[in-house]
Amino acid sequence: MNAVKKGERGLATVEAAMVMPFLLFMTFGILQLGFLFVADAVMQYAAFCAARAEMVREVQGERYETSPKLAAAMVCSLISFGEADDPSYTLAIPRRPQPRTLPGFPYAWENTDYTIVNLPDQRFEARVRFQYEPIFPELSLLFIGVSAIDFVADKTPDGKWILEKTHTMTRAL
Repeated sequence: MNAVKKGERGLATVEAAMVMPFLLFMTFGILQLGFLFVADAVMQYAAFCAARAEMVREVQGERYETSPKLAAAMVCSLISFGEADDPSYTLAIPRRPQPRTLPGFPYAWENTDYTIVNLPDQRFEARVRFQYEPIFPELSLLFIGVSAIDFVADKTPDGKWILEKTHTMTRAL
């Protein structure tokens, strides 16, 4: 029984070499999909924070034009894995904690955009867009046509995914 048949030496190594790329591809694909669902939850909260900041700015008469963007960027810093063009970027806003202490904030500030859309009946919609850099950009082919990730609005030529979420609120009377 200990004798190895001639021609079968190394067969397990060859089989493992054939199966291993597929297993790694699937494992990293599942991880990336998990990161995308976390990014979905974070983007929903970022849209809520931008809408809330806009409402507070309107009610209190706050003069900071960057307030909704600041709120959205602070939340989006949780999913910022990329490098900022200017990593020493600081944002000086009086009476606020300095967001530059947040990991990933400079990248989030550069890549977060918001739009406030006025709707009828004293409502408005905050739309937040964020350029998300995937952890495994090579796996983007795996997610083409997946309807579960409908919050990926577009893809940039350099491999970043543009995530977009909206949140609707009613203005205080």
